[in-house]
Amino acid sequence: PSDSHTICLSYISYGQSPQNLLQFQRDPAVEFFANYQEQYSFQVNPIWKYDSFSNGVKDVAYGGVVRNEAYVLINITRVSTGMVSRLGFPLFLLALLAAFIFWALPEGRFDATVTLLLSISALYIVIFQNIP
Repeated sequence: PSDSHTICLSYISYGQSPQNLLQFQRDPAVEFFANYQEQYSFQVNPIWKYDSFSNGVKDVAYGGVVRNEAYVLINITRVSTGMVSRLGFPLFLLALLAAFIFWALPEGRFDATVTLLLSISALYIVIFQNIP
């Protein structure tokens, strides 16, 4: 399923004007950092796509006291096709291989089963390393 989400970051002003906080906001509102290999982890295995952001100032009452609140709304969309191609298809092929092991000769079943289990473990290790 493909869906979109909005993340709201709120800054309540106690000592300074919320306009001062908003002047530092830029598009994109999220700054990404590279790892030691100079790669951005979200680009290796994209699960979320950054769409846009908006910001503003509003008055909010907390305990009878009206305070200024600066907010930033970040809109993102989930990319679900990556999980199907990176996780579902390899698992389907391994399950198909497991079905063929049933008709293998009895002396070769144990070796094939152990190899299959090691393949599934290696697949999960690779997938979990690529999830941002």
